[in-house]
Amino acid sequence: MSQFQYKGRNVDGQTITGRLEAVDEESAATELLQTGLAPISIVEVPAETDVNLKIIAFFEKKVDPDELIIFSRQMYSLSKAGIPMIRALNGLADSTFNVR
Repeated sequence: MSQFQYKGRNVDGQTITGRLEAVDEESAATELLQTGLAPISIVEVPAETDVNLKIIAFFEKKVDPDELIIFSRQMYSLSKAGIPMIRALNGLADSTFNVR
């Protein structure tokens, strides 16, 4: 099945856009008509690669504000103590993974 981006009009005449999964454009048009939308345009969307999905998933994860505060305080202390940044980050990463 392929992804299709569509533009259509509902019974009130409003323009509706969205995506749906169908075998081909004709199937997509049939599905839209069954839901009450009159298709204006239907365009096949290229499949997203695994790399794109991994990048999107990476940015979806949020950092808890408390964890960010703790990390910032620890980095500040380590930089004031003269610890090189890479060594400080490695040390914090090791301590984070050992705690959980």
